[in-house]
Amino acid sequence: MKDPDIIAIYWHISDVRLVAPSLQDFQCRFILQQLKAKHDVNVGINLDTIYAQVKENYPSAVMFDNQFNSIFGVPEND
Repeated sequence: MKDPDIIAIYWHISDVRLVAPSLQDFQCRFILQQLKAKHDVNVGINLDTIYAQVKENYPSAVMFDNQFNSIFGVPEND
C-alpha cells in the first residue's frame, strides 16, 4: 500500500551520464552514493549538484562548464 503522506524522488545512473557520458556504471553509482551522503536538504539533488559531484570526483569526465550551461540552460555570468 502506498502512503500518500510520503514522496520519493529517484535518480538513476542515466541522470549522472547526462553530465558525464563517459563514466562507467560503477562510477555513476559512486556519484549517486556521494550525492546521498552529502545531501543538503536546503539544496536537494539536481543536475547542478550532480555536475558538481562529478567535477569533484572525476574532473576529466565532466563536460566543460560552458557546455553544461548551454545544454541545461544555465545563464552565463556577465
